[in-house]
Parts: sequence; C-alpha cells; structure tokens
Amino acid sequence: MVHDVFAACLCRRHLRGWLCQETTYGLKSWHVTAPHCTSQGGMGEVAAAAVEAEHTLRGIGAARALWRRLAAGPPPGGDLFLVASRAEVAAIAAAEPGADAATVRAAFEAGVAAYGAEDWELWAAYVQFAQSAAASQAAAAGGLPSSGDIVRRARKALHDPEAFSAALKELAV
Repeated sequence: MVHDVFAACLCRRHLRGWLCQETTYGLKSWHVTAPHCTSQGGMGEVAAAAVEAEHTLRGIGAARALWRRLAAGPPPGGDLFLVASRAEVAAIAAAEPGADAATVRAAFEAGVAAYGAEDWELWAAYVQFAQSAAASQAAAAGGLPSSGDIVRRARKALHDPEAFSAALKELAV
C-alpha cells in the first residue's frame, strides 16, 4: 500500500514523497521515501497520521516502534515527533507498560535535533511537558532538563524565536 503526498512541503524547496507499507514474510513495515522536509506538513503529516493510527489501533508499543523506525531514516517532518511525543505522554497518563519520561524525552530530543531551528511548536510542547513532569516529580526519574534549560536551548536554536516567545507567554513560563 502506498500513500502518495501530493502537496509539497511548506518551504516549497523539497520534493514530494510517499509513505509505503510493505508486507514481507507476513510482517508489515512502514518506510518513508522523501528528503528532509520542513517541520510541519509534507511527509511529517503522513507519518504522524500513521503513528496516530498505530497508537489508536494497536497501542503505544506499535506506535513507538513505528515512530522510531520512521525517525531512523531521513526525518519526514516535525509533525511526526510532535505526535510521537503526545502518544508517549498519553501512555504515561494511562499508566501503560514501558511508558516513562525518558521515552518522551527521546521523542522530543529526536525532534529538536532534526527541526530545532524551525519548529517552535515542538519546543513549546517540550517546555510544557517538562513543566508538567516537574510538577508530578517525573522529571528526576526521566532525566528531563528543566523547562528553563529547554527555553534557553530553544531561543538559541530557533532562527525566528518570536512565535516561540509568544507561546511561552501563553504557558506563563
């Protein structure tokens, strides 16, 4: 099964791609065929939809395996990392096995490593998670940096930190 993406990524510099699901020896696998795209839209939307579907239908274990597999190749888009981190946070809230703050941190860190200069929404979600984790004492167990450290990293990494600053005002950081 191939899901074509007909809309170009938001920056209009990258080629379109597609998300493929193949069955080999009875095992289904997903892979993204696309160059590095922007933080939002493009292949990231398709990959994010696939991760959401896996989380809904098969649980956090299947969703985690899929987002890690998709993130291992050329990053398909920041939407993937945002959805992956939200799925991991939902797994913590539901007390699912294997869900912890370190896994959420891995999702956020993978996202900011790939899109830290562009995706202020990913940074804002990371700050929000660090604040809620600190309030619930999960930060120490997951080795999470403080929200202040994340804010400093974001302001340093982002090309245009204005939208991020506005989001911080809403979060009251």
